Amino acid sequence: MTIVRGRSTPVGLALAQKMKAEGKSLNELVARQTRRLHGQSAVFSQLSASQKNTIYASIVTSAGKSNAAVTHTMSRLSYAGKGVLVISLGLSVYNIATSSKVDPTVKTKFA
Repeated sequence: MTIVRGRSTPVGLALAQKMKAEGKSLNELVARQTRRLHGQSAVFSQLSASQKNTIYASIVTSAGKSNAAVTHTMSRLSYAGKGVLVISLGLSVYNIATSSKVDPTVKTKFA
């Protein structure tokens, strides 16, 4: 995970830290996986040992998965950020090109 987070932008890293500021307890994870795998009325304490092991294994497996919705959103935001950068550069070039005082404008834009 450190390698993947190392490729992240500062905004992406801050968002991930905010989303994961407070982790879920083991009981919450067990309850969620029990309902997901055995239905809404299932009770973890009433499951067999093999079913309980399946629940624990699914929790461990899901710990390594990324959240697809977050990954998709961050991908789109990455493209949006690049677009804003291109628009900003374009506006700067336009301001320089249409300025009557090129030297002071160049100095303020690129200094």
